[in-house]
Amino acid sequence: SMLASDLRRVQMRAATQEWTAAQTTRVLDAILQAGSDGEFRDYLGAEQAVMAIDLLLIDGGRALRLRPQLDALYRLVKDVDGYRSADFIAGLRALRAAREANDHPAP
Repeated sequence: SMLASDLRRVQMRAATQEWTAAQTTRVLDAILQAGSDGEFRDYLGAEQAVMAIDLLLIDGGRALRLRPQLDALYRLVKDVDGYRSADFIAGLRALRAAREANDHPAP
C-alpha cells in the first residue's frame, strides 16, 4: 500500500539523516492520524507503523515519556494471530492523547 511504502521511506530516512523537529512532528502526526482513521487494518502495516512511531518519538526526544503507550502498541503487534485493528486504533488514540497531554500540560 501507499502508506506502507511511506513508512519504509520514513524508516530509511530516519536512519540516514537528521530531521528538523517540525518535520518529525509532521510525519508523526500523519502516521498517528492515518492509524487512528483505521489505515492499519493489516498486521504488517501496523507493525511497521509502531516501529516508525518509535523512531520518530526517539528522534523528537519523547520516547521515554511515552514508553508505556509505545510498549502497549508493541504488545498489540506482538503476533499476527492476536492482532486486532480495533485494539490498535485504541492504542494509537491513547498514545496521541498522552502525547498531547505531554506537549500541552494543564496549567
